[in-house]
Amino acid sequence: MKNVAFTNNTKKTIHVGSKSIRPNETREVDPTMIEAKHKKMVHGSFEEDERTTQPEINPLFEILDGKIPFVLTSIAEKDENGEFKYSDEDLKLLAEAEAEGNGSTRKGVMEGLAEEILSRATQTQEAAELVKELFESSDEDLTAALDLYAGDDGKIALVQGEIDKRAGK
Repeated sequence: MKNVAFTNNTKKTIHVGSKSIRPNETREVDPTMIEAKHKKMVHGSFEEDERTTQPEINPLFEILDGKIPFVLTSIAEKDENGEFKYSDEDLKLLAEAEAEGNGSTRKGVMEGLAEEILSRATQTQEAAELVKELFESSDEDLTAALDLYAGDDGKIALVQGEIDKRAGK
């Protein structure tokens, strides 16, 4: 299938396949990579046939179709192992997609994403500081830390890991 002329008549950059098309710019693109909502921006006739398929949309971005409370709940979800369902990189991609969306950028979503990214960075820094502190602690201090951090499974795991490491387990 030959390329077609595509004009971005929105106020934001649109991505078609591997091409970024700035506002009021026209570029040749593969018509199979154009999302249905953008097909009206194609110059000339655009006929769909059985060979024309829509590109797969990353399911991650479906989160942004929800209302703000749904988005905020989803980004903080953890799996059965207690790990975050969405990585820090996923959160950054969601923030970019929300900012580049064709509708208005939702302040609540952007603030929630920024808060979650900052919270995770803070937790990572605190964990690194705790590991350093545990490394420098005596065996007695490690045993006392088990009581001190009771109820915080993440910190208990770090302390127990250091105790096990010292015991040669």
